[in-house]
Amino acid sequence: MRLEHFKDTQTGKYGFRNPETGEVAIAPKYDIVGRPDSFSVFYNEENDEKIDVRLEYDYFCGGLCLVGIINVEREKWYKSSYKYGYIDLTGKEVLPLIYDDATKFSEDLAAVKSGGKYGFIDKTGKTITPFQFSDAEYFWQGLAPVCLHDRCSWGIIDISGKTIVPFEYEYYDLVILSDCSDFYYEDLLYPGEVLIKAEQEDKIRFFNRKGEEVEPPLKIDYQYTDYEDETLVHIRAENGYYGIYNDVENKIIVLPKYDNIEEFTDGLARVELNGQYGVIDKTGKEVVPLPDNCGEELEQWRELKIHFKVDFHELPF
Repeated sequence: MRLEHFKDTQTGKYGFRNPETGEVAIAPKYDIVGRPDSFSVFYNEENDEKIDVRLEYDYFCGGLCLVGIINVEREKWYKSSYKYGYIDLTGKEVLPLIYDDATKFSEDLAAVKSGGKYGFIDKTGKTITPFQFSDAEYFWQGLAPVCLHDRCSWGIIDISGKTIVPFEYEYYDLVILSDCSDFYYEDLLYPGEVLIKAEQEDKIRFFNRKGEEVEPPLKIDYQYTDYEDETLVHIRAENGYYGIYNDVENKIIVLPKYDNIEEFTDGLARVELNGQYGVIDKTGKEVVPLPDNCGEELEQWRELKIHFKVDFHELPF
């Protein structure tokens, strides 16, 4: 059943009703219902001027909706002036309005504040992560940003409470990338994986969901299919280096580390790095390592390999 919120014009309280019939499903008695998930910005097409900002809500997350009432003992315009709890689609208060702050339920957990600290609870109200944080956000992709002390002590934890990213960042320095390919176009190093981007001053670090620091995602700005083998794609990263990607197996064969990779001929391709040349096969193995100044010899070797099927081990270099 889908419900929409509405505001009682007389009391100023919020409730829910059937959007088709207008019938009231949950009486308007709350000062807050839900928290905005995101927002949309609308612009004038003619002059690109911003004309509207619209907040977007997801009220009944996992069947429960965050609701709040004013705590008359405190000032109205502070978060702590409300008491929060959760209701279901029938209006039943599943979790009483006893928390000083709260997020929506996400992945069956919610961050709530009690006794001046944040922790995480499940839908029964059971404490899953102890109340030890000065601030916290809800879980997403099994990860949640939490603050240990001040604004410079944000980090990331998983559902077990394990620290994934150390508590040494500001809130906006941490970004959870649900699918790295969406954020780093045509990323081939971590396709579909969840990474955390942590930025501090001029240093950017990346962590996987195990808390291991990993190499930055690869931004591919140019690619073309190999003439001999259409399953292989020559890729160039933004740093200008070339590699090879297997389009069928969906994996990188050669990381972008060469100045140039020629097309394959008879299963072999010449590579160049810093004016030195070598040869790789279709697995990425350097069957001839990068020696100094052997470009012409490799051209001669390639001709022999193609026309006479000479094994490279028989050659003098």
